[in-house]
Amino acid sequence: MRRQDWPEILAGMIETYRHEPFSWGEHDCAMWAASVIKAMTDIDPAVEFRNTYSTAGDAFHILEHHGGLLHVVDKMFPRIESVLTARRGDITAMLGEFGPTLGVCIGHQCAYPGKQGLVFHPLRNCIAAWRV
Repeated sequence: MRRQDWPEILAGMIETYRHEPFSWGEHDCAMWAASVIKAMTDIDPAVEFRNTYSTAGDAFHILEHHGGLLHVVDKMFPRIESVLTARRGDITAMLGEFGPTLGVCIGHQCAYPGKQGLVFHPLRNCIAAWRV
């Protein structure tokens, strides 16, 4: 499912978005994870959600309608039984300010959108992970 050059693509995405500020509907956790997947696989898992919200309220309303963030990801990707076995490029989740938030595994750390750009948290802090 991943392109052959996915490691370079992932590294490029980290550098491109390293200083990109958080923005609902553009660079939030769901759009970040979906954009990385799209770049690595040429398949956009968020095609039905792109350009449909621009506020936290809109995002939470959409997610509530679809059963919650983790449920949405569960329907798209196989959940990894032990988060510590997530590999580079897999999707991760941790508890954030607004509840579960999505990131991308980059090894022993995961990259998540933050107010001023990507923030990095240890994989061991994740509550869920999905294989891409």
